Amino acid sequence: MNHFFQNGNQMSEKNGDDLLALIKGIMASLKSCWQFLQNLRASTTQRITYAGLISDIVRNKPNDPYIKRCSVIRNQNADGTTELMIVYLDDLNQPVWGPDPRNPFGWKMKTRELDFELEDAFGNNNMLILD
Repeated sequence: MNHFFQNGNQMSEKNGDDLLALIKGIMASLKSCWQFLQNLRASTTQRITYAGLISDIVRNKPNDPYIKRCSVIRNQNADGTTELMIVYLDDLNQPVWGPDPRNPFGWKMKTRELDFELEDAFGNNNMLILD
């Protein structure tokens, strides 16, 4: 029997099961979003600047009231290029899905070089959250 505790009070097994179901649903949504983005063909550019990236994010932002921020995920490729996956997020930091429920709002870019300001923004992390 599973027991969950919150603030010193025992949480019912049903509530614990509901919480696990919610977490599984969120994880499935993120997995689906990630799989979709992995299959996108990235547009390739020689160099991506911080200012250029912000400009693209603002210019390409869909007109959806649920969009509150944007995530940028950096992925280093074996060939030395860098992919940036851009996903628009809601107020709970979940991907905002477009009219087609299989496709989140976002896109992918590929480059040979990030400018210093963008490299500095990432630091040792591979994700940025931009409000």
